[in-house]
Amino acid sequence: APTTAKADKKLDILMIGGTGFTGPEQVEYALARGHKVTLLNRNKRRPDLFKGRIDQLVGDLNADVSVLKGRSFDAVLDIPTTAPYWVRNVAQYLKGHVGQYVFISTVSVDADSCKTNKDETDATTPMPKDVDPYSVDPALRGSQYSAFKTFCEQLVQEHYPVSTIIRPGLIVGPLDPSDRFTYWPSRID
Repeated sequence: APTTAKADKKLDILMIGGTGFTGPEQVEYALARGHKVTLLNRNKRRPDLFKGRIDQLVGDLNADVSVLKGRSFDAVLDIPTTAPYWVRNVAQYLKGHVGQYVFISTVSVDADSCKTNKDETDATTPMPKDVDPYSVDPALRGSQYSAFKTFCEQLVQEHYPVSTIIRPGLIVGPLDPSDRFTYWPSRID
């Protein structure tokens, strides 16, 4: 089995989410590298999954995340955010207290999904004028997914001078409940 090398420098990392289908692997990797990991989530999905191995902060991105007040981190990995309100809610406590903010976005932010060879300079999906970008209505996180993720990217860049936006396509993992990946090999077969 491959081994994970220890990091040259131990980082204090906050992972927002961390217990979904890709989060646990990210946590395990960071721990194997010797980093200190703190999770911020509601502690409802796989509660206390890493109990005794990480610091668990219980907060609701739609409501109270005051548990972040007075804290600082070398890095933040924002895995689940789909609502601009969540970015703004976290930033009220972490703005100016984060070394690097890594935001998991999506290729769905691209305004033109048919264009090939796109990069980060291509146009993204604008927020419709009649939609409140700070709404916490879960239906809008679905119907306005692309626009909300675009707005989230903009807020991350505004609040965190050192930020990385990652725009993956299809995200899969061993705990993925969606069957998005296995659909394609089955269909090809």
